[in-house]
Amino acid sequence: MAKRGEPEAGLEKLAGAMKEATRLRDSHTELIGQWLTGSLLCSRGERERGLELLKTALEGAEALKSGYLVSELTEEIGLWVE
Repeated sequence: MAKRGEPEAGLEKLAGAMKEATRLRDSHTELIGQWLTGSLLCSRGERERGLELLKTALEGAEALKSGYLVSELTEEIGLWVE
């Protein structure tokens, strides 16, 4: 289990969840995993890597025509763009 203050464990858990979502062809869960991972990376100072993942998730949300995810991801990206 990942605990607050243990970002590496959290990243591992998210990676595992995204891999399983991909295997199950659960696009929404995979996108949310990308969103959470991108946000965590940005908050750790890995802004370039995090933004890349957030933008990938945004493209996926747009392809799925998920207005909610598009809106939330756009807002999240805006928090990290200088």
